[in-house]
Amino acid sequence: MKALSSLQVLLGLAVLGGSVALNVVLARAAFRYYGLLNDTRLDPFGLQKGSAPPSDRDTRPRVVVIGDSRAGAWKPPLSRESTQFINRGMSGHTTAQALGRFQQHVADLEPDLVLIQAGINDLKAIPLFPDRKTEIIEQCKANIQELVSRSEKTGAKIVVTTIIPAGSRIPLARIPFWPREVDEAVEACSTGIRTLASDRVVVFDTAPIIVSEPNGRVKPQYQRDFLHLNAEGYAVLNRQLTPVLTTLLQ
Repeated sequence: MKALSSLQVLLGLAVLGGSVALNVVLARAAFRYYGLLNDTRLDPFGLQKGSAPPSDRDTRPRVVVIGDSRAGAWKPPLSRESTQFINRGMSGHTTAQALGRFQQHVADLEPDLVLIQAGINDLKAIPLFPDRKTEIIEQCKANIQELVSRSEKTGAKIVVTTIIPAGSRIPLARIPFWPREVDEAVEACSTGIRTLASDRVVVFDTAPIIVSEPNGRVKPQYQRDFLHLNAEGYAVLNRQLTPVLTTLLQ
């Protein structure tokens, strides 16, 4: 009985310790998201961040990137000697937020080429608002089309990428918030993006380069975390993107 009691005590302490650790993790996450929520209220379009004026215009073609953290992490495909590369990707931003800051972060810079990667932050909200699924998907597609349209009005050429899918490894905490419907929404929006190709708009399809079949998610070797690519992932994309940009900027 004494041994059993000791075992029960140890199990109880283990459960208590695990509970305390989990609560600490949840509290930190709650504090982080509360901070992000209020930061968004203070600066909904991120106009107070990431808008330092670029260096003076010179003879190099100017490429401006607009979108979310996937865009923000995109390294210049071309050398800085040949191209002025200005990145205006912002972590957590939706397509609506990208539109809200388009004038200041893109149009005012008079780009020669605009690179657009956005949409995942819209679609990952679907599990939170399941009754608005169709609305979220259609609005995401409409916003990306509007980003393309506004880019065209600047006189720039445009490269719009399909939405990079999520990774193959799903963290335990995300499983309840990432049903297969989100992956389907990513593909639905990317299908819409593929229809935007025109004389001045190139659709850069990321799926054939970094996605594995049949699950339709980013290959593990290109995955930094569930929603982001690592350096190798961007490198393999840039190997395909470099000749596209070179041709467009000639």
